[in-house]
Amino acid sequence: MNKLEFQTPLEIAEFMCSIIPAGTKTVLEPTPGEGNIVKQLSQYQVTAPDNFFELDFNQRFDCIVMNPPFSSKSAYGIPEELEIKGMRLGYYILTECMKMSDHVIALMPWFTISDSDVRLRFMKSWGLKSLTALPRKTFQYARIQTCIFELYKGWKGDTIFQVYDLLNIKDSSSKYHPTSEFDASDVSKQIGCGYCMNEKECSIRDPKVNKAKQGCPEWKHHSNK
Repeated sequence: MNKLEFQTPLEIAEFMCSIIPAGTKTVLEPTPGEGNIVKQLSQYQVTAPDNFFELDFNQRFDCIVMNPPFSSKSAYGIPEELEIKGMRLGYYILTECMKMSDHVIALMPWFTISDSDVRLRFMKSWGLKSLTALPRKTFQYARIQTCIFELYKGWKGDTIFQVYDLLNIKDSSSKYHPTSEFDASDVSKQIGCGYCMNEKECSIRDPKVNKAKQGCPEWKHHSNK
């Protein structure tokens, strides 16, 4: 994967690793980049391949912690026969990892679920335990809205929504507390598009607009898949 872009900030990596389930021994970081997540995994048996696509997909792990490249433009080593272009790559890597573990903690763009009822229903039925909204400034060179999926296969409880900036992270004496409960089926109404980075021409936070206006240069990437 491209090691020069979109590295997980250390404080975000620390938070992601703090919600690894108790009893976990083996952890996969499928797209380690410069290793910011791996640095937080010293107490586990870690697999962190240089190239995700050369991984043995028959392996099983107690947990997977990941920040995959969202787009094929920020990745390398993609097999030609895969034919995955644009912003579908991150979701492909996520779903492949969901086959290798019952616990997945993934930093993903909001549009993974806000732009597709099919993907949202799939995540919820698989087991979406929590969603953590990350600040717009998480990545220095991109304004795309991101979040952390805490996926727990078979989870039937409510999906908890929390906002990273509002968590009591500096208080080490307490566990991270969710700010509110959240119905994941409403995410598309609250988040909107996610692709568009031109706020002047695209009202991405308008609940009536679930994809970029045609005035935005990114509008052509939208689909209802």
